[in-house]
Amino acid sequence: MKAEVVLTHQCLLGEGPVWDSNRGVICWVDILSGEIHEYSPESKIHKTIPVNQMIGAAVICRDGNFLAALKNGFGLVNRENGEVNMLADPESHIPGNRFNDGKCGPDGRFWAGNHVAYRRAGER
Repeated sequence: MKAEVVLTHQCLLGEGPVWDSNRGVICWVDILSGEIHEYSPESKIHKTIPVNQMIGAAVICRDGNFLAALKNGFGLVNRENGEVNMLADPESHIPGNRFNDGKCGPDGRFWAGNHVAYRRAGER
């Protein structure tokens, strides 16, 4: 097997690649830039979808849009324009907390983990 570079884009912190078999694109997030990325190996087109906040993970919904674990909770992201419809912020009471990673389980449920991005000395 020989590896080949197909895209030279550099993320600040790229994670969570997922293949969208319906559209033939690979999708991933750039956590620190607050972007979802798509790349089509067939057309060689790279698309950036800004969501304007840190994003820990995104999964593809049946309608082709995204369900995302964001800095400020869970939101639906429009694939065409990046518009975010916030659904819930379950830990808004924890300062500095954000969602970091997530995937769908076999039952289709979206599981996401979080962490506190910063703490003061001595805090747990």
